[in-house]
Amino acid sequence: MIEVAIVGAGPAGSYCAYKLAENTIYPHIFDYSHPREKPCGGLVYVGAQELFPFLKMIPVPHSERSTMTMITPSGRKVVIGFRKGKLMGFSRLKFDRYLLDMAVNEGANLVEEKVIGLERKYGWWKIRTPKQSYAVKTVIGADGVNSMIRRKISSSLSKMDKGICFGYFAKGLENEDITIKFLPDIKGYIWIIPRGDDTSIGVGSAEIRHGHELKKELDSFINSFCPQAEKISEW
Repeated sequence: MIEVAIVGAGPAGSYCAYKLAENTIYPHIFDYSHPREKPCGGLVYVGAQELFPFLKMIPVPHSERSTMTMITPSGRKVVIGFRKGKLMGFSRLKFDRYLLDMAVNEGANLVEEKVIGLERKYGWWKIRTPKQSYAVKTVIGADGVNSMIRRKISSSLSKMDKGICFGYFAKGLENEDITIKFLPDIKGYIWIIPRGDDTSIGVGSAEIRHGHELKKELDSFINSFCPQAEKISEW
């Protein structure tokens, strides 16, 4: 029987696995897709670095900025400086791979299978994948906003708790400041986050009904604010 199973090998699941293994509890991490790139700015805030000091020395290509430019819905710019530490921008593919490697190197076991079922069985859990079933004492769900584990033991998140985003990875903006532009008519914002080798340019909103308008807002912003951006992929 498996002592601990972690479903999801993103940052939360991988770091949890690393800390467990560091304390001689060697979990099994179930994930068939990580590490991967994903629609995410990849920004690591100063406060997170204080909580997890290893981030300050992580050997992964990234950007560092001591300021951030905020643009109000009316177009006013405000530059915010950080006295302690710097903001860091990462590729999620490279960042997630590093954390997963940390966990595996410490002794965690990676099971590259998709969890498709979870049942409670007389004081233990039965995890089911397309290949086989596993008996598990403790299950930790770290499988994201659409978590299957959450749906099985509680309920799905409501639409009010979700958002929508759209964006590009681009070249030509690696020396730009981290920029956040708040939208005038939608509860959301556009971001520019250099990540070392490229830049994430995206837009997100908690108002899912405005999803069709977000791409127009983002493309208009890019054309006027950073026309030099060379889009290399879309998400």
